[in-house]
Formats: sequence, structure tokens, C-alpha cells
Amino acid sequence: MLKSPVMILSFLAMCVGARAEFALLPASSPTSPPQAADAAAPSSKSPAHQAAKRHNRRAERHLAPDPLTARGFGSKVPLAFAVRQIVPATINVSFAPGADQDALVDWQGGKRWNIVLTEAIRPLGLELKRHQAAAVIAPAAKDP
Repeated sequence: MLKSPVMILSFLAMCVGARAEFALLPASSPTSPPQAADAAAPSSKSPAHQAAKRHNRRAERHLAPDPLTARGFGSKVPLAFAVRQIVPATINVSFAPGADQDALVDWQGGKRWNIVLTEAIRPLGLELKRHQAAAVIAPAAKDP
């Protein structure tokens, strides 16, 4: 008889929903120290302060992603879908007659978008022709 209440209490304990609380705090800028540290902050002309500023600028440059680098990957995806994933939104891509938008391609990011796209379409016998903010995917020219 004692087992029944223990089992019921155990069951109820497991049914209680999990709860988590989060607080969003504003991120402090890496270039501006907190107010409490102002008294101990080195002067803006000190070599240590200048070195810290150079380091912060260098770190910010490395944190900003290169918008021309393709990120991600695709395996056996339609060409039209891959183009939307690979090519930056600022580039207008069109397909020439003979370029099958539904052909399946594989691609791997990590390089400039035009290199990634060229490598993805080469097995299909296609090439990428670029002019400023436009690109055309067309059948590759045949060598004589």
C-alpha cells in the first residue's frame, strides 16, 4: 500500500515542467570599458592603451564575415536552390538556354562565391560568366 503513494509522487515529480529564466543584458562595447574600470583605465596616450585599441580594431575586422564568401554546403540539391544559397543577394544571376536549373549539384562553402559556384556547375558542363553585379550560368564553350 505504501508503494502506491510513492509511485504517484514520483510520477508527479517527473511531470513537473522544466523552467528556465534568462535575462538579456546589453552587450558592452569592447572599445569602451565599464564605468567602474574608468578610474583604473590607462590614459588614452599610454602605449598600453594604444596597443589595446589596435588589437580591438584588428579583432573587429576578423569578426566581420566576408560577404563574398559562400557558407554552408549542399548535396544533390537543384541548381536554382544552390545558386540562392551560394550567391550574394547583390548579384543578379540568370540562366542561359541549355542550363538546367533543376540539375542536381553538390557544393561546399568556405571560398569566394564565384569559385564555389564554378566548382558546383563544372560537372554539369556549365560555366559562370560574370559582369559587375550580374552573372550568367551557361553551357561551357566547347574546345575545338
